[in-house]
Order: sequence, then structure tokens, then C-alpha cells
Amino acid sequence: NSTSFGAAVKAFTIEGVNAVTVMNTRIINYSYGVYLQDTMYNNITNNYFDYNSYAVGLHGNADFNTIANNTITRATFGVYTDYGFNKNSTIIYNNITNLGSSGIGILLQSSAGNIIQGNTMDHNNKGVNLYRCTNSVVSGNIMTYMDQAGIHLIDSSGSTVIDNKINRTRYGPA
Repeated sequence: NSTSFGAAVKAFTIEGVNAVTVMNTRIINYSYGVYLQDTMYNNITNNYFDYNSYAVGLHGNADFNTIANNTITRATFGVYTDYGFNKNSTIIYNNITNLGSSGIGILLQSSAGNIIQGNTMDHNNKGVNLYRCTNSVVSGNIMTYMDQAGIHLIDSSGSTVIDNKINRTRYGPA
């Protein structure tokens, strides 16, 4: 167990190395809690993220990563991918809350083959947002009190969205 505090840019940078585990850590007040780039097979598990702009950010070629059982609160983005075409990550059983009227729980962009399952999200702008994504699965998530949509798909295809519970959102699935 450890705690990382500060206003520095990144608490953890995982770049160019594979199979790293970040576990049981409190990550508070960073631009990026965990930043991944050009890396595969990492586990971001059982962490507490608070007041980070991006709790977990996956950038260019961050593939086959697992983000599981984390608590993410008061961030702009819970889990975020940029346009670097990341693929095959598993985002499961996270509790993503209180991101506010502009926060997005899970935002994936130009990504493919991801599993987003069993996450609980409340009091955010959007729960799950897939932009230009393909062949992903969004299932068994619970989203309540979203200012906008629980699940928002834009220019995405071939994905499966099934068995999600969306309550008290402005638009529901969009």
C-alpha cells in the first residue's frame, strides 16, 4: 500500500515496458494518475484515484491492458484513450463516481476489441463514450445520474452493447 500525492504531471508513467502492475495505491491530484504508452499486458488494479484530470490514460499502442477494481472519483476522465489506436483492453469492475457535469467515466477513441464490463458509474456527464471504435463489448455496467448519456457511441461499429442498467440520465443510450 502506498499513497502518491502531488500536482506533478504523472504519478506513474509506463512507457516502452510490458507487464507492469500498479496495485493498492492511492493516487491523488495529478494530471495523469497512470499514463501508458507503447506498452502491453499491464494491470492497473485495486487503486484509489482522486482529483486527477485523467485517472488512467492509454496512449499510442497501449494494448492488452487490464484496468480492474479501481475507485475513481473527482476526475475529468476515469479511463481515457487518445487517437493512438489502442486495442484489446479490459476495463472491469471499476467504481467511477462524482466526475461532475463535464466528466466522462470511460472515453475510448479510435480503439478496438475492448471489454467494458461490470463498472458502476454515477454523477458524471457521460458513463461510456466510444468514438470511432470497433468490435468492443459494453455489458453489465450500471450508470445513474448522468448529465448526458449513459452510453454514447459516435462513428463506432461492430460493437455489442448489452445488459447495461441506465437510470436517471438525460438521454439514456445515444
